[in-house]
Amino acid sequence: MSAPPTRLRFVLAVAIMAAAAMSGCGFVRIDAPQPTIVLPPIVLIQASGGQCPGGMCRTDTAIGRDGVLRIDGVGIVSVVDDVDPSLLAALAAAVDSADYARIMAVPFTGECPTALDGQELTYTFHPAGRAPITIASCEVAIDPANPLFRTIDLILLGSVP
Repeated sequence: MSAPPTRLRFVLAVAIMAAAAMSGCGFVRIDAPQPTIVLPPIVLIQASGGQCPGGMCRTDTAIGRDGVLRIDGVGIVSVVDDVDPSLLAALAAAVDSADYARIMAVPFTGECPTALDGQELTYTFHPAGRAPITIASCEVAIDPANPLFRTIDLILLGSVP
């Protein structure tokens, strides 16, 4: 004699749930912590070189699409600040529309500041919908009048106490 249809459906449902649980997919506990999605910053600026008391100097400055500026590094007090929304919008527009090939077409020709205990700046831009672009100041001549770098300077100058 065969199992009643409702009992068969119940057994199949339990079997499917068990298989899904064992395969690591399908069901998530409602009270389980959900993963946090961390977006890359609009730009990450790494200053490296020179000598600090703890070794080579390094400072990381991140400007996030969430409007938060974070500065952290060797021998400095970490800074977290909010970016002016109009400057953030200008930076996002500049990063997303910059002609990176043109910016990187002008090579740096001087002596890298790291040779004289100075620092090299490495910019990693994260344009929306494209792969990150990295520009190092000892490889590319940085034009401070370019809207990309001018806006970064305005944001950083506005965060200096």
